[in-house]
Amino acid sequence: MSKPNPFVNRITGYGTKPADQFQANALNYRKHPQRQRDAMQASLRELGWIGVVVENTVTGNLIDGHERVWQALANNEDVPYIQVELSEAEEKLALAIFDPIGAMAETDSAILDELLRDVNTGEAALQELLAELAEDAGLYGDATKERTASMGTLDDVDGYDFHIDAAKLGYRIEAVAHCDKRGGALELFAGLGLLTYWYSRLFDDIVRVDASADGHPDFVTKAEKYLQNEFDPSQPFDFVDFDDEGCPSEPLRIFFGRIAETRWPPFVLCLTDGGGLNLKVRGKVNTFKDYRWGEDKLIKASTELYEAHTAMVEHHLTTIAANAGYAVKRISLYRGSLGNVTYGCYRVVPS
Repeated sequence: MSKPNPFVNRITGYGTKPADQFQANALNYRKHPQRQRDAMQASLRELGWIGVVVENTVTGNLIDGHERVWQALANNEDVPYIQVELSEAEEKLALAIFDPIGAMAETDSAILDELLRDVNTGEAALQELLAELAEDAGLYGDATKERTASMGTLDDVDGYDFHIDAAKLGYRIEAVAHCDKRGGALELFAGLGLLTYWYSRLFDDIVRVDASADGHPDFVTKAEKYLQNEFDPSQPFDFVDFDDEGCPSEPLRIFFGRIAETRWPPFVLCLTDGGGLNLKVRGKVNTFKDYRWGEDKLIKASTELYEAHTAMVEHHLTTIAANAGYAVKRISLYRGSLGNVTYGCYRVVPS
């Protein structure tokens, strides 16, 4: 004989329907900043739909899943949902407590550490999220201490309406001063144009490349494909910027492979490498594959390896440049305040 269920089942149906058929709840007090939207979009790309939105059949309002519906609406996709039957008063209570109850859960650091050792993702937004989980749980000890004093961000400067790290901008402009000429600049991973605004004031011409069309780049494609198919190594640039959120090792290798025979005059190369996040959240890594560092095999990530990220970045650049017949001289090299991203600027000359 089955036990009686003390909880009333309020779920009355489920299904899938277009995103534009859902009705947002005017009393939804949970707002979704861009950072969260980036993480949700990355999760949908990586895993697809593994959750549902909740719709009240009495009012037609959403109770949970506003951001998922927004993402689906932006991509013209259908959304999986469940329907519940709640009075207006019950809907308000559900709306008020749905997320806060979940947020009350606490972290078991040992189990989280075990979990993260087997988690892999190539999405930068998810890497950042996992890294913060590890930091908050104290899994990386002193490795999470700030490397540099915060210099804040710049925004709303003379029509420039994107946030940018002031230290990064300062080092990039310093690097421009090391150019023999300021004719052409190549901006890979151009994004929404955080640096373009400033580069356009310093160079006669800029070629912008990004896989997303949102920032209106000249070439809407991945950096690797541009360098293989569109890039003309016989036309040197005075300044090249690899501003990747992850690790730009493959584009760097393609780039130097293409200019190995053309013998470019001296130029400035800048790079952003967010691979420190990978070292923090992945259980096993192959640092030789990305950085020509260590042995060509999978090894367990460690705090020591995480701390060596900046050295690996510079070692990799120096190695592939030398193999292509170029020498690299550092202009600046620093690690971001959270320790997860390395920024470098270099003058590159034929050897």
